Amino acid sequence: MEAEKIDNSLAELIDTKLQFNFKIDKDEISQHKNDRKIAFKSYKTQVVERQGNNKKWKK
Repeated sequence: MEAEKIDNSLAELIDTKLQFNFKIDKDEISQHKNDRKIAFKSYKTQVVERQGNNKKWKK
């Protein structure tokens, strides 16, 4: 009886820990995707600014 309680408690702790780790992994993946989006937007902004600067000088 005592051993079953301990086993159940350990199984519950392991399950909780796994769920927590999966949530952290999802959050990290989500953060990396956002970082890439921000970097791409920054790159696009730089390209547009360069094109605008080139137009000013060509006149």
